[in-house]
Amino acid sequence: MPKQFTTSTEVQNINGTGSAHNPGYKIPRLKEKYMALSGYSRDRCSAEGCGGSYQATAHVMINDGKKGGGGNTWWLVPACAHHNLSVEYFEVRASTIFCSVEEIREK
Repeated sequence: MPKQFTTSTEVQNINGTGSAHNPGYKIPRLKEKYMALSGYSRDRCSAEGCGGSYQATAHVMINDGKKGGGGNTWWLVPACAHHNLSVEYFEVRASTIFCSVEEIREK
């Protein structure tokens, strides 16, 4: 089930999950599946203070124990190329919808 928080949330980017780095891991139509499950219709990155366009669906782990972080669950959030590839930690805007990778894989 997707999650949504009323405050910004620190996440840790999981680098190396994209098809260019790990072809066997690829999830076909990832962005399309994320948008369908989450109902997300914006075209912007979810990182706090970023105005970049939604170019990739970033694999992240929630870095806040009070919000279900600290476990091994991988989540998906909309990201620009910068926040998807070159940033290890970043804050995701309040109201961003987190979809679990497991749930997306089942679609």
